[in-house]
Amino acid sequence: LALLTQSRSASGALVGGLWLLNILFVSIFASIAWLRPILLFPATLIIYPATHVPAADFTTYWLTTRFELLAGALILLALDWLLLRDTERLLKGATEE
Repeated sequence: LALLTQSRSASGALVGGLWLLNILFVSIFASIAWLRPILLFPATLIIYPATHVPAADFTTYWLTTRFELLAGALILLALDWLLLRDTERLLKGATEE
């Protein structure tokens, strides 16, 4: 996010906002299938209070979301690698901050 917005404070605000939304609307994130990969702390917010968690719930809320996050991280790593190779853009942004 810092590379795309060219601002460390804006990217920190976006990540903090996503974190706050995860905490406030955890039941909505857990119930909608396409929002589950964005759920940052499924073990703490969903699974932790229950002592006997079925294996299906564990797989749904923790294991599959971690694999989806890893796949997303690999995609973003490739995007970051391409953005970091553009040295002219990086130097132009460094003088403005």
